[in-house]
Amino acid sequence: MAVPVFAPAEHATLRLCVLLSNKPQESTGSQLVVLRETLDARVLLGCVIDASSRVHQWIELWIQNVDQVADSPAALRKNLSNRLLDERWAEMAQALLAIDGRVVIHTGFEAQHCPPILIDLATGKPWQPMHASGHPWMLCTDERFLAHKLLPSYASSLYRYLWVPALGDRSPVVAATHGAPVNDQVQQDADIAGGKTNLALLNPTGGLLLVRGHSSLRFDSFVDLLGGATPQLPAHGRSILRLDPFVQVVTGGDATVSRDDAWLFIGPQGEWGRLLEAFHLKLRLLADAVNAVATLVQKTQRPMLNLDAESFAVRGGEVGVALPALWTARAVLQHPGESVQLQIPSADLRYYLSGSLSGMSIYRQAAVSSTATGRATVRIRGEIAAGDATILEGTFATQESLHIGRNDLVWLRLPVGNARIDLYAHLEEEKALSAGEWRLRTVGQKLDASLRETLKSVPEFQQAAYEVMPLLSTPCDLYSLAVLAVRTLLVNPTSTLQIAMDEITSLAREAARQHDPSAPLPLRIRAICESDPRWLASLGPQRLVQRALSAKDVFDVVLPELWWEVLAMIVRALPAIGPDSTCKDLGDAQPGGLHKVFDRLQQDLKLLLIRSRSLIVIDWRYNREIHAVIRSELSGITAPPPRSGTAPDAKRAVPRPSRI
Repeated sequence: MAVPVFAPAEHATLRLCVLLSNKPQESTGSQLVVLRETLDARVLLGCVIDASSRVHQWIELWIQNVDQVADSPAALRKNLSNRLLDERWAEMAQALLAIDGRVVIHTGFEAQHCPPILIDLATGKPWQPMHASGHPWMLCTDERFLAHKLLPSYASSLYRYLWVPALGDRSPVVAATHGAPVNDQVQQDADIAGGKTNLALLNPTGGLLLVRGHSSLRFDSFVDLLGGATPQLPAHGRSILRLDPFVQVVTGGDATVSRDDAWLFIGPQGEWGRLLEAFHLKLRLLADAVNAVATLVQKTQRPMLNLDAESFAVRGGEVGVALPALWTARAVLQHPGESVQLQIPSADLRYYLSGSLSGMSIYRQAAVSSTATGRATVRIRGEIAAGDATILEGTFATQESLHIGRNDLVWLRLPVGNARIDLYAHLEEEKALSAGEWRLRTVGQKLDASLRETLKSVPEFQQAAYEVMPLLSTPCDLYSLAVLAVRTLLVNPTSTLQIAMDEITSLAREAARQHDPSAPLPLRIRAICESDPRWLASLGPQRLVQRALSAKDVFDVVLPELWWEVLAMIVRALPAIGPDSTCKDLGDAQPGGLHKVFDRLQQDLKLLLIRSRSLIVIDWRYNREIHAVIRSELSGITAPPPRSGTAPDAKRAVPRPSRI
């Protein structure tokens, strides 16, 4: 059932709706169809319908959900507030608009809070909570009113309350988020629903709203489809989502259109050509993904730190008669970044924390997904004045096994009486006097005189909580995109992503070991692969398709020199492997230019797309043979004989061996 999100105007032709299932979902207990959840949002399935209830577009309703932040690490929560979350939301909306404005529906609630909205399941209509006075409940952002009620600030906390603005200081107050402090001024059991019970909570706290088009085809499913795998329709729980006409065509779900029509090369005689076509289309998907990430980072100047295959979906264009529908497909970014910048005064480097709650992932290096925490003893040795800031020096000792990088930051919480002092410091193990100890030097922070005296008067802080935070930036996203490239180009039923990543990492290390400034990376990769057939067995172009082929077979279609460039592209995108890596570590990004990390990968993909596209319409091998004959006649050098099976033939626009 499609229910309007807002009360429609009297003669409204188009209505923005949220989708309700016939019965509550097992995972949420709600009839709202939840697609996914992010750090600060719940994403619901919706649609745009006309006066006849016909669906014109499937959409995603992003509802701000601050309660999600309560499950994030302590250091992350410390650096977030309602004000920062609202600013991030508006920034995200602007960035997504810049990436693809055609699929973002502007409501006006991207930067202005939406009124609380509930769905009356009995009538199938939206309903806004009203006070007994007849005035609506709204999210309270009035700092003076909150202070008057002795409640936490909206801007500097993560707590939210509802009030009735029309009643002014006489307004009652209701806690809108879990764990919000309450006092005798707060109605803990207030019935803002006015006695209604059969309600779905669409936006009960009056959070911000974002509406964008929905893409139901997963990136990895589409990649497998291009390789010849049995198509899989997108699903939500146990239900198959048959939403997009493009999905129906490319997966064979539309009986009126042949699945062969989705390809440029059709029929059994075009299967060799399809391999080359799939190669080019996979490169296009990668280029779309990289460009979308680079644009988002450029607009926000913040890394994402949560990229994986599920961060992207595939959207297709209108399907026409005899139009190769697969060529209208493009990858779109559907998960925004979840990184949070640490609020450190006077810090020279910008540190970011991952807001992802998904834990370890092959798409992220371990430093992104985990932080070291524990207890330590801290001794302050002295202080250094740095303008208005104070830098403390001391010793950090712990029984935990730590591996600290020179740019890693340690968040310390020192107990002082009933209070806590938060400091950020760098550790230097080489200057310590004994095992398990590090010299400590804090980042310059503004500390009042009484606090500095307290720190001097306490010789030792025992059981001080700490958390190690590595320097992370867009090289982490570059690594994720390298893994995505491996998933797209080097994984088929005989090779998993874990195996392919292990092999490509080994290749990168071997290329680094054989580094020679006079030998380009693709040539070194060629020499390595030709030295041992096992390299091509695991990293050859036969991985482009699902069927069992040899690298030698596929090199008849995909030129070897082009494949060495593909492997070189992936190797360059792996940070900290060696001199060929674009980034020397996970924090190697220029402040103010975080998106420039992706420049080389974008350039590599652009050149590969040009060359792979020309392979589809030009027989390079045939042309090279003709050029060799012409050059030999001009120079008097005998041309090499044509390779077996490559006699000039005008019909050979694309090689068509019968092996596939």
